[in-house]
Amino acid sequence: MRLFGVERLELTKITIDKVYGQAFFNDNDRQDFCWYMSEEKVPRESVLELIKTLRENNLVDIDKLTDTPKSVFAKTKQNDYKNFIATFDELMTVNVRMIDDGEETDYFFLHD
Repeated sequence: MRLFGVERLELTKITIDKVYGQAFFNDNDRQDFCWYMSEEKVPRESVLELIKTLRENNLVDIDKLTDTPKSVFAKTKQNDYKNFIATFDELMTVNVRMIDDGEETDYFFLHD
C-alpha cells in the first residue's frame, strides 16, 4: 500500500481469508479496503524488499511501474534474475479491493 502513497493503515477486521481496513493518505484522505489474503498466501520477504527498492528509487507513478523489470533488477540486491522475475511476478499479482459506500469497487494494484 505504501507504493500508492498510503501513509498509515488501520486494520478494522481480520477473518480467515480477508483483511479489512482503512488506508490514510498524505492529506488525511482515506480509502476503505479489503484484501483477500490468508496466512499461507502472504507475499514473501523478497516481495517486500522489491517494494522497498521501488519506493527508494521512485519507480512507481501512482500505480504504474516507470521502468523495465530488467532496469529494476539492476537496482536490487538480487543476483539471480530468474528468482527476481518470480518475485516481480508475485508482486504484480497482488491486488487489494477498494471499498466505497460498502461496495467493493476498484483495486489497488501495480501495473507496467
